[in-house]
Amino acid sequence: MTATYLLDTCTFLWLALDQKQVPKSVIGKLSSAEAYLYLSIASVWEIGLKDGKGIRLTRPLDDFIGTALESYRIQLMPIQVTACAQLKKLPLIHRDPFDRMLIAQSIVSGCELVTPDKKIARYAVRASWE
Repeated sequence: MTATYLLDTCTFLWLALDQKQVPKSVIGKLSSAEAYLYLSIASVWEIGLKDGKGIRLTRPLDDFIGTALESYRIQLMPIQVTACAQLKKLPLIHRDPFDRMLIAQSIVSGCELVTPDKKIARYAVRASWE
């Protein structure tokens, strides 16, 4: 059975840099042959903005992202107009603009959002960290 997952920015970074931060059950789920993984271009933007300011990449952003995408069979998810329209419908539970975009993209795409962020679970979105 096919499953689609949108990775939160921290989930992606932990997969690429420090897998000890990710529960074994999550790694198992994401490693399944039936799993299709996505990373939002919003997460790439967030990583680029935070590189050197909280996140320390050991390689240039494009090389880091490209290598991680290939290693984990992750596809980039563009930001669609429908996701931008969905943002307006979201209550202001979470104020982080990157997380709000991921929530909107998850709702519009039907992907499960893989995140440890408990605030995200308060939205009408499929989210998990198990």
